[in-house]
Amino acid sequence: MSPGITRVELYGQDDQHCIVYGKGKGDRGIYLGEDPAGLWYTPEKQTWTAGARAIGSKQKNRKILHRDMELPFKVKETTAHTYEDNQEFLVQAVGFDLDPWDDDAKYARLAITTELSGTRYVDMVQYKEPDFEPTHDPIRQQFGEITLNVRVGEADWYGDTVISEFEFTDNGEGEVWVENPCPRPMLHFWRVTEGKWLIPDFSWRGKRGARRPAGQDENRYVTTTVEEVDGVTEIHPADRSVLMVENEHETNILGRQGPQGYYLHEIPPYTPRQALKVYLEDCPSWGARVELHQPRRWTSPWGGELV
Repeated sequence: MSPGITRVELYGQDDQHCIVYGKGKGDRGIYLGEDPAGLWYTPEKQTWTAGARAIGSKQKNRKILHRDMELPFKVKETTAHTYEDNQEFLVQAVGFDLDPWDDDAKYARLAITTELSGTRYVDMVQYKEPDFEPTHDPIRQQFGEITLNVRVGEADWYGDTVISEFEFTDNGEGEVWVENPCPRPMLHFWRVTEGKWLIPDFSWRGKRGARRPAGQDENRYVTTTVEEVDGVTEIHPADRSVLMVENEHETNILGRQGPQGYYLHEIPPYTPRQALKVYLEDCPSWGARVELHQPRRWTSPWGGELV
């Protein structure tokens, strides 16, 4: 592994945890081997078009693919567990699918921490059997090597979501900040409590590192009304895989918002930190709260920041 990588960790489907590289490695007798494959840039496919009389061709779109990784591990016995137990721990931790009988089932995670970029994660699952071709008796020697073939459906690495918040005690104006240091558009989302909100939904323009609200919707605000019965409500302006306006009970309340209740814009890559104004009417006597959640998506486990 390259200098600057301080730790590699595995978080299993059932909250298993082991450190496979860096300080504390081998706590479960599992070590990351040499030359893991598929960790770096997110795979993609581009579509280009050319007219019958055109010279050359033009880029039409980019499609992000899944990420396949080959993760080699060395496994040995530990004081409390045999080699066989530790290898099965590894295979079961990553798993082959989501447990259909577990309502809280989740994919395993690989976490890489570097001095440059902190900790980034991918969610993964085995998509075919491990590669296991021993040249000796691993049970007798209590040592073996195995390669897990894993697939990452959402291929980008992600960091911890950053949250900016503001507490209202009365009607008026509040302020949160936004920043997208990543090479991907940010699918931010809002969480708001009871009240009548004016939420910014700006269009953005400018060079990388100098984006600002500009263009057709540079002053666009959307009115979102949240009633007491709704509880904490989430607003997803650009993520089409979830409901755009969803209350605490997982009910779609977009239709209640009126003709201007539809959100349009994501936050572009390399948007510098800046303030956004939020406005509130009908503030309840106990106050209200707005949160801007800012996921971080990266094409690789380290790097990608604007240079």
